[in-house]
Order: sequence, then C-alpha cells, then structure tokens
Amino acid sequence: MPSLISKVNEEITTAMKAHDAKRTGVLRLLKSALADEEIAKRSELTEEDEIKIVRREIKKRLDAIEKFKAGNRNDLAEQEEYEIGLFNVYLPAEMGDEELRSIVTSVITENPDLKADFGKAMKAVMEKLGGKVGGNRVSGIIKELLK
Repeated sequence: MPSLISKVNEEITTAMKAHDAKRTGVLRLLKSALADEEIAKRSELTEEDEIKIVRREIKKRLDAIEKFKAGNRNDLAEQEEYEIGLFNVYLPAEMGDEELRSIVTSVITENPDLKADFGKAMKAVMEKLGGKVGGNRVSGIIKELLK
C-alpha cells in the first residue's frame, strides 16, 4: 500500500499539470508536515501516524478559522476551510456514533479506574481507536458516560 506522502506527491503533480496553484500549495503544506514528522521519527510513518498528522493539521486550521472569524478576516477563514476540505480526503471514513459509543463504553467498563479520571479515559480510548476518530467526538461521549 503506497504511503500518504506518495499519494500527496501524485496529487501535487496532477495539480501542477492543471496549473492549480492554490491546490498545489496546500498539498505541499501537507507533504511538508508528513515529511517533517518522518524525519523527526527517523523511520517511515505508519498509517496511524499519517492519520494523526492529517488530523493535527486540520485542528490547526479549525483553530485558525476561529481566530480569523473573530478578527473579521473571512477571506483567510475561507482559505483555511479550503485546506480542511483537501485534508479530509486523506482521512478514512469515521465510524458511526453507535460503534464509537460501544468502543468507548467497553474501554471504560474494562478499566474501572478510568471512571474517575477523564484524561486517562481519553488517552486509553484514543489509543484503542488509533486516531481514526476525532478527539472532539470521543471527548463528548466520555464526558457523557462519566457523569
């Protein structure tokens, strides 16, 4: 299975041939984030690592959108939304709420000591999910179950 970096490289080539400078620039940002992490890790990235990096890049852009909208810079917020749209293509389809809820419930019931500590519960669930679901969704379900 080809790595995400090679898929992004192919997309960059396609965007360059189409003279789509905006798309090319955004894809280069993603490639750079992946390459930087690979260098820092000093080994090839696993699929789980790649998913985490893409999610991290999306989170950065969501935070930026909030700040741009607060500063009345809708033009910059739109650019960030465009980038998020491109990055979402590289994420696997998220699991449904029912499946997610059952996984969170099983992790918490298997480890009774997690019921008292949100942070430990969050860490255990995110490790089990391997970055396949965004932290916001997991956080909401854990808070609901720990009430």
